[in-house]
Amino acid sequence: APSPTAFSQSKDEAIKLHQQGNDAYEHGRYQEALTYYEQSLKISRSFNNNKQLIAANINNIGGVYESQGRYDDALKYHEESLKIYKDLNIPQHIATSLNNIGMVYHSIGRYKDALKYYEESLKIKRDLNLSEGIATSLINICAVYNSLGRYDDALRYYEESLKTFRKLNIPKAIAASLHNIGAVYDSLGHYEDALKYYEESLKIRRELNNQQDIATSLNNIGMVYNSLCRYDDALRYY
Repeated sequence: APSPTAFSQSKDEAIKLHQQGNDAYEHGRYQEALTYYEQSLKISRSFNNNKQLIAANINNIGGVYESQGRYDDALKYHEESLKIYKDLNIPQHIATSLNNIGMVYHSIGRYKDALKYYEESLKIKRDLNLSEGIATSLINICAVYNSLGRYDDALRYYEESLKTFRKLNIPKAIAASLHNIGAVYDSLGHYEDALKYYEESLKIRRELNNQQDIATSLNNIGMVYNSLCRYDDALRYY
């Protein structure tokens, strides 16, 4: 059996590798992240020292595969991490894994499966009263309804997510929700409503001074004016 010192060192090493993986992932260095996660997983498994870390590595490997478009591999890993989190009975992580599986199904166009997992994840987040997680799940569900052309359902969920983000006072997320509601109205041909939401979103984005988001808002407002045949107004925004 490994000595307590070796055990402790291996645990520290596994955590350090996992954190390096997270850092690489956040900077879009997916292959490098994968290497770190796999090394961390190998150490964790050989010492069987931290089931939670094993599950976190497996989950994050799934995330890397998803980012690389390797959806079958992503599903396999997310399902494995879900199983471990269920064994450990950690509801918050179970909700995250369910959400991740939903995201993979959404990416491959299996919308009904995506909805099923998103809604299961949302239910747990509601039970735990995880406001930010609830709002994220609502947005994911909206995205599926958008893909299905079920705009009324999408609106219902976007409005709930907007309410949640207002309560949490997260301006960037409030602006994104307003923008998304505007986009649904735009798709429905309700241009005046679309303008109202796009402009409210733009106002917040200007206050946050996020140039990329400001550009997206301006572009969308320009396109609505175009749809309304108000070409001079459209030109002002493009």
